[in-house]
Amino acid sequence: MVGNGAYSDRLYYGQVAARLRNGDVGVATDTGHEGGDLKFGAGHPERIVDWGHRAVHESVVAAKTITASFYGAGPRLSYFSGCSTAAIKRCRKRSAIRPTSTASSRVIPATTARI
Repeated sequence: MVGNGAYSDRLYYGQVAARLRNGDVGVATDTGHEGGDLKFGAGHPERIVDWGHRAVHESVVAAKTITASFYGAGPRLSYFSGCSTAAIKRCRKRSAIRPTSTASSRVIPATTARI
């Protein structure tokens, strides 16, 4: 999973493509909004939930399902790579919401976390 940093909706296609060239699966999301500031969430708490964790979680679940269907088995490891503290925030939020998840949420240097 490639993060988009802070409040951005930017998709880093180059980073996704690099993972594909290495034989890995690449996935990214705009986290359910457009723009680079918090205006998208004003008066819409569900949009904040989408940005904060749901969009990333649902994207990862979909990517793992597609991977398992295509290759006949799910991935052995999964990582989240971000470019700001938003990556760490999402991983910490995810572990707080889904503490029984089979995925690891430990933070690895360079804001890359196994999910």
